[in-house]
Amino acid sequence: MKIMIHFLLGVISLLPNLKVAQQDASSFPTAFISSDSIQLVSRTPYWVRVDIPKVPKSGNYVVQAGNWYMRNMQFYDHNYKLIGSGNNTLLNLNKTENTTLYIYYEFYDEKANIPFNIQLYPALEFKDKVNQMNIFQTAFFTMLSFPLLISLFFAKKNTERVYLFYSLYILSVFWFFGYQYGLIGKLFKGINHVSPIWIWLSGFTITLFYALFSVHFLNLKERDVKAYKIIKAGIIYILGLTFASLVLYIFRIDAQHALWYKLPTIAIQLVLIFAVLLRVFQLQGHLKNYYLTSVILLIVISIGGQIMSTIQLVNNFNYIIQAGLVMEIFILSIGLAVRVNLLREEKDMAQIELISQLRLNESLQKQYTEQLEATVSSRTQNLKRQNKEIQVLLKEIHHRVKNNLQMIISLLNMQQRRTNSEASKLTLLSAKNRIKSIALIHEHLYSHNDYGQIALHKYLPKLINLLISSMHKGYPIKTNIAIDEVNESIQTSISIGLIMTELITNSLKYALRNHPAPELEITLEELNNSVVFSVKDNGNGIDDTHANGMGYSIINGILDNAESKLEQNVNDEGFTVKVTLKL
Repeated sequence: MKIMIHFLLGVISLLPNLKVAQQDASSFPTAFISSDSIQLVSRTPYWVRVDIPKVPKSGNYVVQAGNWYMRNMQFYDHNYKLIGSGNNTLLNLNKTENTTLYIYYEFYDEKANIPFNIQLYPALEFKDKVNQMNIFQTAFFTMLSFPLLISLFFAKKNTERVYLFYSLYILSVFWFFGYQYGLIGKLFKGINHVSPIWIWLSGFTITLFYALFSVHFLNLKERDVKAYKIIKAGIIYILGLTFASLVLYIFRIDAQHALWYKLPTIAIQLVLIFAVLLRVFQLQGHLKNYYLTSVILLIVISIGGQIMSTIQLVNNFNYIIQAGLVMEIFILSIGLAVRVNLLREEKDMAQIELISQLRLNESLQKQYTEQLEATVSSRTQNLKRQNKEIQVLLKEIHHRVKNNLQMIISLLNMQQRRTNSEASKLTLLSAKNRIKSIALIHEHLYSHNDYGQIALHKYLPKLINLLISSMHKGYPIKTNIAIDEVNESIQTSISIGLIMTELITNSLKYALRNHPAPELEITLEELNNSVVFSVKDNGNGIDDTHANGMGYSIINGILDNAESKLEQNVNDEGFTVKVTLKL
């Protein structure tokens, strides 16, 4: 099948038309089919024959085929010899001869109604055209580099995502136009072997990152929830379009350049955009002015670009689109600078307010501290006075208890002097010793400032000496007392004093009464949350009659805890009673 293509754009008016024929690869000679170029065939490859009539003037000419991103074309002469690759090749044409050449390209160009456009230029004119394009593109990418570098710097130094999305937006523009003018294909050769139909999908990233930038630039999530929800719906819509285009492309349907796809797409985009603009217009502050100006400019060039792409005139409109993008990005850059300045002013104001609040808090704190110190001082004085009164009262109580116990002891002394029974005298003596052991506790408390603890290493030696002096009237008793520095409560100390009184009394009454060299050993220590003490004498112990007497009844009554116990041991060295009192 042959299709004649007339191309006049960029060619001087005197040049004749070129005849271009498209043929399937199978229609070429077998020798040509077996060449290496056939290995490039994938999806929809095209062979195009170009017939160039006699030119007005002999010399060097350039044949340009397709757009700048179509960099993997192969040019063959009429003898099927490879003469060039890329999207253009240099020919030396004679004004007296017709010329035929063949072009192979492995993809269909979606931006044209034909496999690709073919144009013929005088070499010098083509060079001027390339130079002009390079100058414009260099200026375009250079001007975009400044806001990109600045935004990347702020994105690295700042945690705000607005700079990141702004950088990604500019990078998407870089990618889109870098591919369209062959820059990406020069840097990454593999891109040339990917169908352009897939690359155009990257255009969605421009809209996507711009939407995300808008949310953070205007802080819509906090300032206007409705606008944020509209943009969020737009982002979902863009992702849906991307997916739909991807599915359509799989079935080789070029939806992006079709009116049935473009018209409703543009209509929905306009509805979403104007809904957002209406919300943004109601916001307070200067930032909205920069945003609205840039967005209106972006709408014009975006919609214009989509329309021109649909009617196959995008190449003539590209420079306008790029110029508009530069203006739009610089307006946004100014807006970002204003935003940074506003944030700095807000930060300064917040710091001033914070300093003022800190000073106010410091003043209030000082005032509150003075009041608190005065209150604490007053209460402390009251507590000291009350504590002193309590101490005096406790001393008085312990003094009176000791006096009362002493009075009872005096009564028992009177009773002891009036009785003639030795058994009664011993009973009264035991009772007095028990009372004296308690009286010593109160005497100790009366003479010390600690009313909650009894120092056993001070209390027990006095008790032992008192018992020996009152009970033993014979030879002096050799005593060995080893009492650790233990402090116990009043109740525990009374219990220990009573038990110790009964054990020492039994030793003095029964074991050592008639002993020629009496010895008494007493120990006490605190061990495993228990008080362990023992009374050991060098006598023969007591018989069962005395072991079941009043004294042991008192001891058993005190040791009513299951973990407290009394142990007795009789051997050649004497008689030992060991008591473990659980605290």
